Amino acid sequence: NEVTGGDIHCNGTFLERIDPASCVDPNDLGCAPACVPYNECGVVVEDCVSTVNEMREALSDERSKIVLCSNTTFALGRNDPAFEIGAPVSLTCENADCIIQGGNDQFLIEDGATVVSFERITFRTSKVSSVSIEMDPTEPAFVDFKGCEWSDHDGIESVISVSSSSSDPSLVVTQVSVDGCLFENNSVGEAVLYTTGAGATELIVQNCHFVGNQGSKSIINLQEGAQGTIRNVTFTNNAVTTPGLVFVDFTAGINETDLCGINNEVTGGDTNCNGTFLQMIDPV
Repeated sequence: NEVTGGDIHCNGTFLERIDPASCVDPNDLGCAPACVPYNECGVVVEDCVSTVNEMREALSDERSKIVLCSNTTFALGRNDPAFEIGAPVSLTCENADCIIQGGNDQFLIEDGATVVSFERITFRTSKVSSVSIEMDPTEPAFVDFKGCEWSDHDGIESVISVSSSSSDPSLVVTQVSVDGCLFENNSVGEAVLYTTGAGATELIVQNCHFVGNQGSKSIINLQEGAQGTIRNVTFTNNAVTTPGLVFVDFTAGINETDLCGINNEVTGGDTNCNGTFLQMIDPV
């Protein structure tokens, strides 16, 4: 940047003018104002992580921002532990093709992780859950997924599983936001997105596509007081064996707009409660 002109005694990029203590007579022409820099910074070059061990070290060190190297696959073995997140962190792909692959569970997000974000990351082939969010927070927590993809999971649970409880759910909420994401060809024992919460969980799903997934408990499932907002979401060629692509039990709630279902199959379950987008009500 170029900064010119003005007081020749006070030039720079980010400056604050202060009253010099040495000035007694403000009309003294020899009494020049002093200046101090504030909020001055240089260009920060962040090293990207490219191995499983580097990822674990970065999370263990509680780095606030972790950049995954482009064109890198982080391969987890069947018996490898999940990446654990217990502090605020932002994980983002440097450019493209950052892949988390394999493992039983890929990420476990726990208490202390009050703000967590994933951006432009691809998740593949977990065997239990790709991301498990288990919170009993003493303060609100926010977990965001933006522009991510999940594909080819064959898990006994869910792709994203959210469980949160609070003694005062009106004040303390775990909010999970899924924006602009693709879920494709996943097979799960529960739901693709499975949420419970004793009133302390809020799920926001928007601008997403669910294509060719299979689940025994719907695609999106809201249970035990969880609240959901779902808008501009498309479901194509999915198959579930418990009624409802989107299923909301009578303790939960949902606000939904612009849902589109194309060539989906819903079979089994309660024959009195069968359809594509369903909410269970408490029978009188």
